[in-house]
Amino acid sequence: MGRLVLLSILIGVILSALGLDPFDIVHSIERLIRTIWNIGFDAFRWLWRYFLLGAVIVIPIWLIMRLLKAPQSTITVEARPEGFAPLDRTDAKPDDQRNVMCSI
Repeated sequence: MGRLVLLSILIGVILSALGLDPFDIVHSIERLIRTIWNIGFDAFRWLWRYFLLGAVIVIPIWLIMRLLKAPQSTITVEARPEGFAPLDRTDAKPDDQRNVMCSI
């Protein structure tokens, strides 16, 4: 019985810190939900502002880097299992080759 009383007091302190009133519990719960809802949107607005602030700098730099980047060329590499002798150019078939992208 004593543990139940102590637990009730502890929960009462926690609920009081959250702004709940035992005499008007429905209104208190409604107010708590509304407060949590507003805090969530405030956090979203805060995050969105920092995202936009960073994007103003990052996206133009990224775009300039992409436009100035040298074009990539393709090099054909023969595909052969390890341990096999090199293919003779006359024996090479189109399916024995693959295109590999590498920057020069």
